[in-house]
Amino acid sequence: MADKKIMAEKRVNIIIAEDDKDTQPVQVGVNGRMYIIRRGVKVSVPSSVVEILEHAIRTVYPSGDLSKPRHVLQYPFQKV
Repeated sequence: MADKKIMAEKRVNIIIAEDDKDTQPVQVGVNGRMYIIRRGVKVSVPSSVVEILEHAIRTVYPSGDLSKPRHVLQYPFQKV
């Protein structure tokens, strides 16, 4: 039944940015279903995957200044 909900969910085309430091595909899990997304390739994914990517953030400290943290996407992507 969960598979039917995921299949019926609106799909979104995205491209996850390529990264020189991390060339591995991005793995996203939604309700026990895993999606392995290649970087730099346009893919169609359920909107729930996009929501997870939007909430996957990390904190960086520019120039080592611990008083000014910035929150950036862990896996930068664009909707196409």
